[in-house]
Amino acid sequence: MKYRMVASALALAVAMLAPGAMNAVSAQEPSTITGGFDVGPGGFQGNFNPLAATGGFTWLSLYFEPLVINDARLETIVGALATSYEVNADKTAYTFKLADTTWHDGQPFTSADVKFTIDTAKNGATGTVFAARLGAIASVETPDAHTAVLKLSAPNAGLLATLTQLMMLPQHALKDIPADSLAKNPWWSKSPIGTGPYKFSRYVTDQYVELAANAEYRGGKPVTDRIINRYFANTAAAVATLRSGEISFSYVEADDVATFKDDAAFKVIEGNSFVVNYLGFNQEVPLWKDLRVRQAVMHAINRDAIVQSLYKGAAEMANCGYVAPR
Repeated sequence: MKYRMVASALALAVAMLAPGAMNAVSAQEPSTITGGFDVGPGGFQGNFNPLAATGGFTWLSLYFEPLVINDARLETIVGALATSYEVNADKTAYTFKLADTTWHDGQPFTSADVKFTIDTAKNGATGTVFAARLGAIASVETPDAHTAVLKLSAPNAGLLATLTQLMMLPQHALKDIPADSLAKNPWWSKSPIGTGPYKFSRYVTDQYVELAANAEYRGGKPVTDRIINRYFANTAAAVATLRSGEISFSYVEADDVATFKDDAAFKVIEGNSFVVNYLGFNQEVPLWKDLRVRQAVMHAINRDAIVQSLYKGAAEMANCGYVAPR
């Protein structure tokens, strides 16, 4: 059990509008966006493996895709690599019809990839963070190349939400890697392939990751030919680089917003981040098993003071782990 203690902060981003800073597009020069899309220790791309990653999802979700995703308003779960899905009456069988698409290396995406991904994600030896969350899946059946059926041992209300975060993986590229060496295999940061709108291009250790548009993407080629994510350990470094014109976009702290708002060369973009900061209790420790102790900690923390001092008011109280749009 976890008590969500603080707030859902606003995402504060600044885009540079100065001439030339956006890598002006011409018929001869491909369009490129360079920015600090993941700033700070929590966003650093230290792990390109989506089964074990706890950060860097801005990038992972551009070249890997799940079966289903949340819609733009986070109100409904809709198809991604699944064009549709059905749930039986007792909620123990989920049938997914799969998109006719290919991996970045040209190999077809099939139900065998779905089975491989789920079986791998359930295997604790792979370093996965999904093993417990997928525990209700008893088997994955593949009646044909474009149909995958997940059979559950018991209904699981959170299954679809979990599947929005589970990126599909290519069986043909990963099946020969032993489970216990999969998590740290160099494939993830050197030659990964997905099905998404962008292809992995390169990763320069601790500096940046570069993606290239997937011209064969089933939804059409992206408008931007390349996206480069520069990594910054803190927002101060990102802000300095943004002001110098080396990048065209970055997330910033609430303290920095005022310095950009009156500058015509920049545009401040504000929106809900849907990120919840919380304090979690390990209830294997006897102290935290006592509800009264957990409640006492909750009441002892001045959440409003944190919102005002740390986020400069750019956050809202969150009383649960899921923050829906208004």
